[in-house]
Amino acid sequence: GIIDNETIVSDLAYSVVNAELVLLGILQSKMHMTWMKNMSGRLKSDYRYSAGFCYNPFPIPQISNLRKKAIEERILTILDIREEYPESLATLYTNGKMPDNLIQAHNLLDMEVDKLYKNGIFNSEEERLITLLKLYEIKKNNG
Repeated sequence: GIIDNETIVSDLAYSVVNAELVLLGILQSKMHMTWMKNMSGRLKSDYRYSAGFCYNPFPIPQISNLRKKAIEERILTILDIREEYPESLATLYTNGKMPDNLIQAHNLLDMEVDKLYKNGIFNSEEERLITLLKLYEIKKNNG
């Protein structure tokens, strides 16, 4: 979500200061979730997000102003929908209990973010990961 500069972030959470809204959209996307699931560590069954292993190396291609605006609109819709529900995010995102309008909003966000990585539809999480790993290799080799 978005917080103001008066909010103190716990040492159990991460924040990105003065980030563009498009970044929140990308981090909420299925593309980033695929990367996170495969690159993050685990404690019991919980993911352990890491700036060093997950956030920093995540490959983000160049983003046109048109695509940036589309992603920003999609994440704003998600944030607006979340405000309609009094539940915590953990409850709101429980499998099988997520409201249909929130599911639809995430699907639309995923479609916009996917266009950064491929002209077409990803057929599997494996295909997403292969695409991301190829881009990571290019990023790593180009410094």
